[in-house]
Amino acid sequence: MANKPEYFIGIDVSKNDLSVCIIFENTTHNFTIKNEKLKILKFFAMYANLNSFCVFENTNTYCYDIMRAFDELGLAYSKLDPLKFSFFMKNQRKIKTDKSDAYLLAIYAKKFYDELIKSEFSEEYALLKSYQSGLALINKMLSQTKNFKEPLINVNNNSLEESFDEIIASLIEQKKVLEEKVFDLVCELVPETKKILNKNKGISKSFAIYVLPLFWMNKDKTTKQITSFLGLVPNVHQSGTSINKCPHISGGVKLARNTLYMCALTISKYNKDFAPLYQKHLNRGKPKKVALIALARVFARNIFRKYFKDDR
Repeated sequence: MANKPEYFIGIDVSKNDLSVCIIFENTTHNFTIKNEKLKILKFFAMYANLNSFCVFENTNTYCYDIMRAFDELGLAYSKLDPLKFSFFMKNQRKIKTDKSDAYLLAIYAKKFYDELIKSEFSEEYALLKSYQSGLALINKMLSQTKNFKEPLINVNNNSLEESFDEIIASLIEQKKVLEEKVFDLVCELVPETKKILNKNKGISKSFAIYVLPLFWMNKDKTTKQITSFLGLVPNVHQSGTSINKCPHISGGVKLARNTLYMCALTISKYNKDFAPLYQKHLNRGKPKKVALIALARVFARNIFRKYFKDDR
């Protein structure tokens, strides 16, 4: 939009309802509507024809119908990082309610409009994220089930052991099925997926599932931005005069970061192009984990720059 909006809309999203606050000039209006696509389309139809801008927090799947409806209406919006927005909210209110949250979201939209990035909804990426979450849950269930089964040998409970063997076998089979489905989806989303896996030793389908889609969806970012987005850039945390703290990794996309770390373990042994870098860090006295993170960061930058940048 060329001109600054006249209507700033904040939406506090919950599973069933949306608390809406609309700021126009010096007036504020509050509404509550159902979190259903048809209801959203009907309510916001008039604002699509006005100079409007809307913000809401990223609430996983609960905000999908809003994004679908706004894309259909052509209404500009931005999906906010809840952590970043929480810093703004911290000292802005005394009582937390859905109404007050919606009001602060509208204020945030008005105050930081020039800095906000317009969002768009991707059905393919939403489907992919659901697969990723499902796989992460199955992995967690497998770990918990195996940890529970292991001590059973000490109580000679053969019946329970057999039951948990069946559960583990079923989870492993479901994991394989889901991995094949999500890998096929990634290959459709990122046509060069198989080429990347074949040309770079040390990475597997997990890399394709959790990392490549992020590269594909963030091609507009620089290599430095993408590694920061993944949580691979160490940060120094300062507090007053306490500035001599070692940099450490925090934030980022956990599943992708963990996948890159595990890939770095293999790359450090079998990838002749990057293994020397790992050994170089060790020779300088760096701890193994620090060397592996550095290796993962350089490898991620290389893949991103080589296959996803428009200027390659």
